[in-house]
Amino acid sequence: MKKFSIIIFTLILGFSTAAAQTSDIQDTFFGVRFGTSQEAAGTILMRKGIIAISDYNRLGLYEVTLGGYEWRHVTMHFNDYGLYRVYLECNFNSRDNALSMFNRLFSNLTRIYGSYSSSDFSSLNDKAYMFMDDERMCALVFIYGESKGGDMFYYVTLDYCDMNLYNKTVDEL
Repeated sequence: MKKFSIIIFTLILGFSTAAAQTSDIQDTFFGVRFGTSQEAAGTILMRKGIIAISDYNRLGLYEVTLGGYEWRHVTMHFNDYGLYRVYLECNFNSRDNALSMFNRLFSNLTRIYGSYSSSDFSSLNDKAYMFMDDERMCALVFIYGESKGGDMFYYVTLDYCDMNLYNKTVDEL
C-alpha cells in the first residue's frame, strides 16, 4: 500500500486549486461530520445501528453501505480537532468487477464535483483521480496490490480528508 500513499501525495501536489467545482466535497459520513470527536462519532454510529471498532485515533467499520455502494472496510481517522479523514475500501478478485465499481464512482463524482486531477501513476492496474474544494479533498483510486495477509487484490478506495483539520495536526509536529 506504499504505492497508494505515493499516488495520493502526487495528486495533492499536482492539483490546481483554481479548478472550478460544481459542489462542495462531502463532509458528513453516516451522520458524522468532519470535526466531530471520536467519542461523539461512536455514539452517532451506535444510534444508527452501525458497529464501530475503536482503535486509538480510529474507528473501523465493516461491510457498510455509503452512497449506494457496499464498502468492505471504512476507517474514520481522528486527531485533537475531531474527524479529519474517512477512508473507504473495497477489494476484488476480479479486475472487471473492481473497474466497474471504480468507473461508476468516477462518473458519479465527476457529475457531482466537476473538475478533477489525475495521477501520473495511472496505468492498466493503477488509476487515481482527486476532487477538491477550498477545504476538503476526495481521492478515488483503483490499484492492484497485496493485502495484509499477502493475497493480491484489486482495490477501489475513496479517501475523503478535511485539509484544514489535517494540516492543524501536521503544523503542530
